[in-house]
Amino acid sequence: MEQILNEILKKLDTLQNDVTSLKQGQDEIKKEVVEINRKTTVIFDQTANLTEFTTSSTEALKRIEKELNTIETVTAKNCFDITHLKAIK
Repeated sequence: MEQILNEILKKLDTLQNDVTSLKQGQDEIKKEVVEINRKTTVIFDQTANLTEFTTSSTEALKRIEKELNTIETVTAKNCFDITHLKAIK
């Protein structure tokens, strides 16, 4: 009878150790999930910033392109005027 009780106690100790190990593993997993959530938030914020940067860069490039087109048009007109003035001389 005593031997059976000792075996039961050993098994209970083993179960208790297993439960303790599982709890530690669960705590580690919880910490990792918190870290993953933090990283996801950082990635989300960076993506939002990059999207905003891309949008503003695209708008700036469009303005520059429009200004260059205007400069090209004015330059072409000036060249025409210069040629015309030279012809008059």
